[in-house]
Amino acid sequence: MINKVAELERTDYYNFNGLLRSRIHATLDDKDSKTNQYLNFTKASYPLNNWSVIKDANDEMEYFLMHDPLFKSIIHDDLIEEASKNYPDYFGTNEPEKVLEALSLTIGINHDSSKIDHYRQNSYVAIIDKQKEKVLYLGLFRTFGNIKSKKEEEFKSGYLHCLKHFYGSDKQPITSNSEPNILPENFIEHIIRCLFEGNHANEKDVEIPNDKYYTYKYLIDEKKYQFGFYYSAKFDIFFLSDARRKGK
Repeated sequence: MINKVAELERTDYYNFNGLLRSRIHATLDDKDSKTNQYLNFTKASYPLNNWSVIKDANDEMEYFLMHDPLFKSIIHDDLIEEASKNYPDYFGTNEPEKVLEALSLTIGINHDSSKIDHYRQNSYVAIIDKQKEKVLYLGLFRTFGNIKSKKEEEFKSGYLHCLKHFYGSDKQPITSNSEPNILPENFIEHIIRCLFEGNHANEKDVEIPNDKYYTYKYLIDEKKYQFGFYYSAKFDIFFLSDARRKGK
């Protein structure tokens, strides 16, 4: 498993900062792109202290992570679980904005409807495979949408959507709805390894020509999981779409 974190060499910083900036900013001129609902276009560059390198125990693999500070605090400081314990009535209600409000209250900021775009566009991590120059964009969510055949809403795509298939360590919801599966430890690490090291089980065409939806099967502690990634051919970026338990 990945267990080493190192600082980014300055040469790699310039190379991969440029690569990431060019791919993300390429969407700026495409107002109809589905990816516009994810990406923050205001970044001209990403400071060196926002970057880190993760390696496996044998130094055989190396991935570069660009953490937006908000995403880092929400995910790596366990603010989602903290918020769900502080404001349990805001979770599992099929009201995604209540989850964001709980996060705002936990962070200590005022919440209003403008914070929806703030969380959507300014909370993410971008991961680059050094060898393949493959980019994974992992955001909190893409948008809100109705649950199938119901009037209630849920997060669509992104990390908060994936969490609906799990619950937290105290078996309480950690997003707008939940399923009775304990969230595995180091879950984001497994998402990264699945895309960069796994073999996709299924490839599906989508509405946009040349874009694809890839489904991967993956084992965590001998349990079966399924991960879904949307690939934008035009911008050469993968987006986390779904993650769930499959079978027993």
